[in-house]
Amino acid sequence: MSEPTFQPEEIVLQKEEFSYGFIIEVLSRGLYPDKHHVLREYIQNSYDAILLMRRRINDPGYGKITVKIDNPSIFIYDDGTGMDWGKINQYRYVGYSEKKTSEGVGFRGIGKLSGISVANKLIITTSPAGIPERYQLIFNADAMLSQIMSLKLKGQNIPLNDLIKIHTSLTREKEEADTHYTMVELHNIKPDSRTLMDDIQIAEYLGMNVPVGFDTNFPYGQIIDGWLREYVLDYDTVPIELNGRSIFKPYLTNLNPPQKGFVYAKDEPGETDNRSSSEQEHLAFYWYCEHSTKGQFEEKDKRGMFFRVKNFAVGTNQLPRMTLWDASPERAFYFWGEIHICDPELIPTSDRGDFEQNGARERFYQSGIQISRTLNTIAGESSSQRRAKEFINKAESVVKSIQGEADEGAIPKELIFNKMFEIQDAIYDVTKRFKDVPEEHQKRAEQVIDSGKILLRQLKLPQVDSSPSTYDIKEKLSFGGEAAAVYEIIIQCIKEELDGQPGLFERLIKRIHTALESRR
Repeated sequence: MSEPTFQPEEIVLQKEEFSYGFIIEVLSRGLYPDKHHVLREYIQNSYDAILLMRRRINDPGYGKITVKIDNPSIFIYDDGTGMDWGKINQYRYVGYSEKKTSEGVGFRGIGKLSGISVANKLIITTSPAGIPERYQLIFNADAMLSQIMSLKLKGQNIPLNDLIKIHTSLTREKEEADTHYTMVELHNIKPDSRTLMDDIQIAEYLGMNVPVGFDTNFPYGQIIDGWLREYVLDYDTVPIELNGRSIFKPYLTNLNPPQKGFVYAKDEPGETDNRSSSEQEHLAFYWYCEHSTKGQFEEKDKRGMFFRVKNFAVGTNQLPRMTLWDASPERAFYFWGEIHICDPELIPTSDRGDFEQNGARERFYQSGIQISRTLNTIAGESSSQRRAKEFINKAESVVKSIQGEADEGAIPKELIFNKMFEIQDAIYDVTKRFKDVPEEHQKRAEQVIDSGKILLRQLKLPQVDSSPSTYDIKEKLSFGGEAAAVYEIIIQCIKEELDGQPGLFERLIKRIHTALESRR
């Protein structure tokens, strides 16, 4: 049986009004330029309700959030604690919330009305745990905004209390006693918010921004999740389904195994990784995976580091890059990982694009430079190691190629010094970078240096007729004295003209020899 929406004692209009209806216009049009953030607001509330239920029944795995896109509406359902009559009444109070920043994700009392920015109606249906009732609150957003705009054209306004009284309804009905849930319906999505009907975009947004777990196909997911549960006291995850499909945090490929670290205030010790989570006094915990190949990851929106508070994203991958990297910012994208905030005084802004301007933010941003310096050092070392391996590979190729030519006696006499210089350069490059060679490649480096030195000695020794390394085209083609002299002059001129271009000189010599031999 439905009850009257507003009893006289529920709303008492004062003689003086300090809040007016234009605040609804601001909420609906200015606070959420990215429409996807609206879904995040309701998932925050569902997440808080599920965590509260988990604590009540002592079941850390309980609960699920279901998002359904059913044109023209979107539904967000959770089986958390639900709201009692008092809580659902408070839902109408703009800017009012009993949540503490340390206990819940949503706490400003604004996000609960974010749906009026994208839908013509906001319908909340809820049943509280242990109470055999359900309540339904309807915000007629379209009519509310129409009245505001009509009054605005006349230069008038309306007290917020009156506006809410006119355009909302609240009903109460019976429900099963053991039922508890909250369902938010964003009824009839507005034309300028139709992007919310794209389930592919929504799935990607949710995976990147809300507290879902890692995909079971991600090989390091369990390791990282274990670290987060140990070192981040307010970290948790909740299963989320979108149109029957489970949502997971996306992951990148070509990763080195994950590493972890802590951010401490500058005057605190940093060598305390082995302490228990109750003893940790860190500002943040972070994990990262380095790109296993050269340079930056290609996935522009997913690479880099991400800030998270209570496992909800704050900003994009550009925020850590802009605030923590004071040198070589391009190296931020050589990694993929997360920075989980542990300082309760570090509070996200309303749009979760940054942190509120306060002393905690300044302290964290100054101390967080530890992260960029650590990762930049790792990137530099990896770059040096990759460069060293590249020189080993190049030296192996040079020595093997020249050794093959020498074994076949296929090195033109004119190129003997070029080949020797090439071998010497290869040996020098590997020797110079030997300190950067990874341990597993040091034996290869030693072998290529030794092989190169042996080959040099072979090329320096007088040629043995039975197994020469080089050949003289003049002898091979039995040039006469005059022909040999002309050939020598031509080769000398070419050599002088191509000084500093040994590759081109070698190609021309071989082409000349091939052409001469074809005319034998």
